[in-house]
Amino acid sequence: MRSDLKPVVLVVGGGTCGTGLNSAVVAALPRLLEVCEVVHVTGKGKMVDVRREGYYPVEFLTDTLADCLVAASVVVTRAGIGSLTEMAANGRAMVIVPLPQSQQEENARYFAEKGAGVVVEEKDLDGLVEKVVWLVRN
Repeated sequence: MRSDLKPVVLVVGGGTCGTGLNSAVVAALPRLLEVCEVVHVTGKGKMVDVRREGYYPVEFLTDTLADCLVAASVVVTRAGIGSLTEMAANGRAMVIVPLPQSQQEENARYFAEKGAGVVVEEKDLDGLVEKVVWLVRN
């Protein structure tokens, strides 16, 4: 990871029900990689077979998660309360993608209302890249 060249975007939440988010991130890579490097935690057994300069897919992070979080300017995350709290406590700008029809939708709204992130609904993942690029640049 060469975070000295471009801002880093950390994408987490590719575990359970992460296929849509993972697909959206891969589809957005051409535009995202113009402005940032991407560390993409895809989830165990959901590794993507994509090789691009500046794109770092991994199934799971353990010891290096803290380092990636420190390096990240923006985090794309699901809306589990633990994840949101961790990212907010570390002062990371967030694009929050809640699981539909779950408690995550309420969590996402709460954090967005407090100015800790912007929400992209699962059905609107085509708009993910614009939100990420805006946060990276601002």
